[in-house]
Amino acid sequence: QIKIDADGLTFKGNTGGVATALDDYEEGTYTPVAKAGSTVISTTNQGTLYTKIGRQVNLSMYLIMGSSANISSISLPFTSVSSSNVRYAGAMASYNMPKSGNQYSPLIEQNSAVMGLWQMQNDTSAVTTWSVDSNSEVFITITYYTAA
Repeated sequence: QIKIDADGLTFKGNTGGVATALDDYEEGTYTPVAKAGSTVISTTNQGTLYTKIGRQVNLSMYLIMGSSANISSISLPFTSVSSSNVRYAGAMASYNMPKSGNQYSPLIEQNSAVMGLWQMQNDTSAVTTWSVDSNSEVFITITYYTAA
């Protein structure tokens, strides 16, 4: 059973109060900031959307890069949960990017406000930068959890 009380929308037997109520829903857009080290890279945000339900964030991003660079991070709308051994990987597609022959996946580390890139190469993996050209298009989807 579902009930609505002073704690919000809760399930029968819920003893967690406000912390476990189903009253935290948000959807919107934000402007991600891409960086090469500490240098901000210009981008055209073609549509960056998120839906936050409780602590879970579903993020979809489409960016066009304004210049050639080695991207090291892209900002997130919410900081990821601070918990040991937590990483979130998503899916990425690109267009008009330099070809390197490596497989990449977006990666969010614990307690992070940015997303990096995970590179798979020769049965090893590492967090790395990725090379983009002017007008490279990047499509990313990822789901992660926030601290609150």
